[in-house]
Amino acid sequence: MPLRPYLRLARPVDWLKNGFVPLGLLFGEAWADIDLVGDVVLATGAFCLAASAVYAANDVADADADRLHPSKKERPVARGEIAPAGAIAFAGTLAALALAMAAAIGLTAMLIVGAYLALNAAYTLALRRIPFLDVATIAAGFMLRVLAGTTGVGIPPSQWLLATTLALALFLGFAKRRAEFANHDGQSRQSLQAYSLPLLNVLTLATAICAGGLYVGFTLDRQSVAWHAAPHLWLTAPPALAVLGRYVWLVFFCAKGENPARDLTGDPWIAGLALLWLAATVATIGGLL
Repeated sequence: MPLRPYLRLARPVDWLKNGFVPLGLLFGEAWADIDLVGDVVLATGAFCLAASAVYAANDVADADADRLHPSKKERPVARGEIAPAGAIAFAGTLAALALAMAAAIGLTAMLIVGAYLALNAAYTLALRRIPFLDVATIAAGFMLRVLAGTTGVGIPPSQWLLATTLALALFLGFAKRRAEFANHDGQSRQSLQAYSLPLLNVLTLATAICAGGLYVGFTLDRQSVAWHAAPHLWLTAPPALAVLGRYVWLVFFCAKGENPARDLTGDPWIAGLALLWLAATVATIGGLL
């Protein structure tokens, strides 16, 4: 059995989205706890497997539509490289492994991964056809990632982290719908018929501004600064805003946004700015600045 089509079916490039899972470890300053680090690694791995299970199942459900899409027609199921039954079996195996990996952490982590799988099943079957609820479901998936790396492993999530993640996830969701609408004349999804390009422009910009504002608020909040013992926490804001601004530019002027993971990894400016943000964050909350 050729493995390459199955690897493409799993879409490992899109695992970048699971970078939301370790955020709790970073901002919870729990990186010195080896047990917690191990649990977060397991949670991240579980979400990678769960996400690939979702991609495989979606490719089966979308095979007919994908064959008419300029780029999605190259997906393994749409091309006939993998039979639908084989893709479903692959998805089921990955989902079972994801739940088993999460169960090794604890019941809460397993329930979060299970909720993610159930949410995406509902999304594929119905929710993606309902305007606004489709984007809310995408955002909920990102929130579950953060919860897996916090509540799921015993790290209390901060309100700032949850609020910023929600705004950022809504931004990514609306940016995705905007790109689909602009690039395919609003015909690629049923839910797009209820949107308009001006509306999606407003929603995309509004959620981007909200995400940036919430993050800046976190870096300036006295309680946050005191809890992290990081008087220079504000230094993490400029690179974070630069990453956000760069992605907004890509969405509005370079027709990007349909696939955030590929867009982000394919842009060297975003990659460099993200590394700068990570370095600034570790340095400030780690007491080096």
